[in-house]
Amino acid sequence: LVLPMAYLIKHSFDVFLPAGRVGGIALAGAGLIVLHTLNSAIGLYVRHTTLRVTKGVVQRLREQLLEEVIFMPRAIWDKADRAALHASIVQHTERLDTMSNALAGLFVPAAVLSVGLALVLLGLNWLLFFAMLAVLPPMMLVGQYTKHKTRVLIQNFHHEFEGFSKGLLFVVQMLDLVRMQGAEEEELHRQRALIVKTRDA
Repeated sequence: LVLPMAYLIKHSFDVFLPAGRVGGIALAGAGLIVLHTLNSAIGLYVRHTTLRVTKGVVQRLREQLLEEVIFMPRAIWDKADRAALHASIVQHTERLDTMSNALAGLFVPAAVLSVGLALVLLGLNWLLFFAMLAVLPPMMLVGQYTKHKTRVLIQNFHHEFEGFSKGLLFVVQMLDLVRMQGAEEEELHRQRALIVKTRDA
């Protein structure tokens, strides 16, 4: 649907505008509106289908993890860091949900569209197609470099965010104990430090 839209725009500028054909411009505009509406409707349908599939998978994963926790052997449960376990299950499943939505909802459609447009470009002008191919290796090298750098930063952020989540869970669960010991200011200072570290990460 993107290609006929591009063609209508090109035809309007090349033919209708120079000839002063207002009716042709109006028809091209109506065609663009129809094509854009269809494009949006298909995009919405694809997004709905993607969400239905990925949310179902994440739901089953969360149910399985909950089952693992409930039936965890007592010896392991006694040694487990429960706040870390809670943070890990909640955050990792949320990250998986976000990643699967991006993969299925953005990456796959973009890849299909890119291949289609590359084939159209090959049909229109093979020199431009090979010029595009020549640009890909440097772009991939830059992508690999930034991916490596970003991965380290993201892992650091996940670590700090888990610390923040554990700290907040501790405050919620142990607030009475903190108050009995008169340690509100000390605990507030400790949790603020975790929040600052999370912001910086």
